[in-house]
Amino acid sequence: MSFGLSGVSALILLESINDISAGASAEAIIGGMKELVSRLRAKGQMKIVGATIEGAGDRLHPNRAGYQAMASAIDLAVFAPR
Repeated sequence: MSFGLSGVSALILLESINDISAGASAEAIIGGMKELVSRLRAKGQMKIVGATIEGAGDRLHPNRAGYQAMASAIDLAVFAPR
């Protein structure tokens, strides 16, 4: 796993239903998320917000309105400097 983007200080980790519907166990999904968070934090200060989605649009991916609703639901104050 490589992280080559400079200047990134925040990440929304969107875990989708693709992994769940593909039969991955809860333990595997949680383990993968923990590993990613550990690797990101090892690179320096990083704000990480976890999110998930349920079926929409094609019952697997949100449609345009769904993506807009998800974006509008994010409180950008979470990403403000401390």
